[in-house]
Amino acid sequence: MRVLVTGASGFVGRAVLACAGEQPAAWRIRAAVRRDDAEFPAGVDAVRVGDLSADADWRPALDGMQA
Repeated sequence: MRVLVTGASGFVGRAVLACAGEQPAAWRIRAAVRRDDAEFPAGVDAVRVGDLSADADWRPALDGMQA
């Protein structure tokens, strides 16, 4: 399953990523982030979408995601 986590660098998002990392290897996790300086566990693909505004481009983050 391909899962997108929004708010991945925040308090709840980091907890979600930690739990997702315990799931079967078949899970592919992508983190939507505002800045490029966030660090995530190995195997998490981070995609910069920018601030939540009309200028944010979510297409790369959403491409291929199932949940």
